[in-house]
Formats: sequence, structure tokens, C-alpha cells
Amino acid sequence: MRLCGIVTSELGRSSTGGEVFVFLNRKRTRLEMLHWEHGGFVLYYKRLALGTFPLPKATVGSSLSWSDLILMV
Repeated sequence: MRLCGIVTSELGRSSTGGEVFVFLNRKRTRLEMLHWEHGGFVLYYKRLALGTFPLPKATVGSSLSWSDLILMV
């Protein structure tokens, strides 16, 4: 399933509503952020060769603050 499909079917949100959606793989070594901007999707991708991304305080389907997001990246 593609990220837009996950946003709409699993999270019940609109992928074009201006929110940033953050996805981590199971190993927490890859982060993808999906955002709708100026009529198209922007996908940010970051992979760690060593270590893992820290888990945010938020749970699945909840919101992160900007400072929580900065701490992840």
C-alpha cells in the first residue's frame, strides 16, 4: 500500500490537508515524510547507516509538535 493509501484508509485523514505524515520502518533506520504542497506531494526520505531514529512521544494517529519532529531528524 502506498503512503497516501495508508493516510486515508488506516489513519482516516486527508493526504492533501496540509499535514505532514511521518513514517518509520520497523527497524527505525528509515524515515519518510509525506506532505501536500502547492498542488503536489513532497516526499522526504532519510536513511541512517548506523543507529536508529528515536521514537516520538506521540502514538499512531496522533499529532507531533514541530520540536518532536526536529528531534527525530
